[in-house]
Amino acid sequence: MSSLIEKFQNEISKVLEANSGPLLVVIAGHNGAGKTTCYEQVLKPFLDDVGLEYINADNIEREIKREYSDEGLVRSPQEFSELARLEADQQREVAIKSRRDFCFETVASHISKVSLMEQAISLGYTVILFFIGLDSPDKSYERVQLRFANGGHDVPYEKIIERYPRVIENMKLAMKVATVAIAIDNSQEGSVGSPEYIPSAIFKGGILIERINDYPKWMDPILI
Repeated sequence: MSSLIEKFQNEISKVLEANSGPLLVVIAGHNGAGKTTCYEQVLKPFLDDVGLEYINADNIEREIKREYSDEGLVRSPQEFSELARLEADQQREVAIKSRRDFCFETVASHISKVSLMEQAISLGYTVILFFIGLDSPDKSYERVQLRFANGGHDVPYEKIIERYPRVIENMKLAMKVATVAIAIDNSQEGSVGSPEYIPSAIFKGGILIERINDYPKWMDPILI
């Protein structure tokens, strides 16, 4: 990664030492941005150490499909996605009301995810935000199609186009809500399973504290 990641890790250590409340880690970003890969390669060792519950709608959907298949039941892909979304929402609600440490992954195209972060802050949570983004809706669609070709789930192009600007707008708000946040660009082409993450900016207490000089211009609405 980079020295910016090291600084971000230091900032995380500082806030965790200073706060004794529960911990929420949010992994947000565009469809196909590499959120799950970031979790597996970068965050999982850290999350395993602190024992966070990981709530992932994709994992929930796979489990629901297995259960339905075992029972011989059939549903459309859209119905499976909706069932998983509702279950993930319920799990997050239970976790936050119970003041449990947890982590979740989200596209963050709906303002409700920012509201959840605000709720967590009001309940004394430390909220750490990882935002992983792409430079265009077309890049998002290309990455989703690559994932789909390798057995992952698909997302319609129209939905990606609709979501892209909303994700940017919601992340502009979320950066100011999180205790500590980092914005990461993953637009560069790397090999499958080895994305070219470019850490670009760090926020602490809602304030931009560091930004690389050549940060990607698609981040302007978030960083300026």
